[in-house]
Amino acid sequence: MIASYVGENKNFETMFFNGNLEVELTPQGTIAARMHAAGAGMPAFFTPAGAGTIYSEGGIPIKYSEDGKDVVIESSKRDTR
Repeated sequence: MIASYVGENKNFETMFFNGNLEVELTPQGTIAARMHAAGAGMPAFFTPAGAGTIYSEGGIPIKYSEDGKDVVIESSKRDTR
């Protein structure tokens, strides 16, 4: 799931913490830019949002184990060319 805001959705939260859902939280403007780039056939684009943060350095939990205690998948370091 790629999202910019998940609100207080209990079903979403339960699925995430039970390890049934992978999540990539992305700024709203970046989501819009990704859709625009994809529609225009651009393979890549640059946005400074998140530069120099844990988002770009990697380590954000993407998926937890079924017991919700361990991180099974964490984000990888983003390409910053």
